[in-house]
Amino acid sequence: LFLPKVAGCVARTGEPRRKKMALEICGGLPKKVAPLVLKESRNWKEVVWVLLFAYVGVGARLLLTWAGRAATGVQSLQMLGLGYFLPNVVGSFAMGLIGDGSFRAGFCGSCTTFSTWQADVARRVVRGDVGDGVVNVVVGFAASFVAYRCGVHWAPARRLSCCPRWLGALALASITMAAWCLATLDDDDSGRRRHWAALCLGPLGAALRSRLSQLNSSSGFPLFTLLPNVAATAVDTIALVAATGTSSSSRSKTVWIDGGLVTGFSGSLSTVSTWIYELETLPLWPAYRYGLASIGLAQATSLLIMAIFLLSGGKARGNFKD
Repeated sequence: LFLPKVAGCVARTGEPRRKKMALEICGGLPKKVAPLVLKESRNWKEVVWVLLFAYVGVGARLLLTWAGRAATGVQSLQMLGLGYFLPNVVGSFAMGLIGDGSFRAGFCGSCTTFSTWQADVARRVVRGDVGDGVVNVVVGFAASFVAYRCGVHWAPARRLSCCPRWLGALALASITMAAWCLATLDDDDSGRRRHWAALCLGPLGAALRSRLSQLNSSSGFPLFTLLPNVAATAVDTIALVAATGTSSSSRSKTVWIDGGLVTGFSGSLSTVSTWIYELETLPLWPAYRYGLASIGLAQATSLLIMAIFLLSGGKARGNFKD
């Protein structure tokens, strides 16, 4: 009973030398127990900070989306995607700049969104703008990759130092209560309520993504990053198809679908920053396979859903508007 507590306290420091010491402490424990001791000692604190950074990441994505939509005179920005281009670039830059795992999983993963990007590309293809969709994919990937490399170049030598866990837990509880209260009580503006709903459910998607990413093999194919990206793209596409042709009055009743599920949970479940990071760290040919598989499966899923909608008597393809 004493050894796990000592090992857990030593492992929390995050220093490789102390982690090695913790492993030595756990040497007398069964082989199946020692790794669990080290893992569980960090789980609670990591989850708290992933959720906290996810709130900031979702807020940053909403703010950057608003800034992109406000710049209506920038035609190139409209072509590249008002709702995701700037967040993907900023989040990828932050991924390279800050090496802290909780910050990367929380802020960077929630600021960037793979699902909104790929669902919008599929919408352009269905409308007949195939060239526009291809340019969007190429430029979006290139901009995010260059932003990540710039972040790596300017990265500081020191890691993030988080404040005590009790303060993080208190901040998390306060922000969560405030977001849910505002999403529930603020009924003056449906657009504003969608933003509060996105803040409510976004951290849950980030926590699920962070948990699934732990199942990825260190040297193998990042399957548990690809699957959440494709699943979130499918959710976004279904919501896009369901919203096609509906009136604004009926859309005002979908605060928790458009805002909470699509923008919040699905947007945070998918990630561009982690995808870029994994492409950078994989060997050359596995990276090509992983990148093409991610985009190919996401596009195939979105186009299949839209095709089923159109073949089943849905609205004309021209109605897939921005």
